[in-house]
Amino acid sequence: MSRTLAEDIERGRRAIELARQRGIDTSAWEQTLAEMEQQALLAWASELAEQDLVLEKPVSFVEAPRRTLTTERVSEKAARYLRVISYACLQQRTRGMGRFKPPWWKEREEEALGALSALREAMEGQQEKEPES
Repeated sequence: MSRTLAEDIERGRRAIELARQRGIDTSAWEQTLAEMEQQALLAWASELAEQDLVLEKPVSFVEAPRRTLTTERVSEKAARYLRVISYACLQQRTRGMGRFKPPWWKEREEEALGALSALREAMEGQQEKEPES
């Protein structure tokens, strides 16, 4: 039987909760779960970027601390964040350039991942508010 990534994530969450209740150290499991959640987020963003989706009603989300963005061009934003993540990972592996060293690129990667997560939450929140036609 083949499980989806979403099912594996949900199983991981339940397993961690049960293990915590029994006093088991779950730090390694939590790291694996975080990696799986990041994979799911990147897969979602990749699908969204390919759709060329423009919403009828714009969504607002926190792109970075103290920077809220409102847009209807969600596919373009997803593609932009994916480019930032990809380039930031490359710069971290190649030790950066000039004054922009790996820690600075790690911050850019984390900021873009956070923005993607906030975009997904905003879109899911907007879908929940819309009445079915």
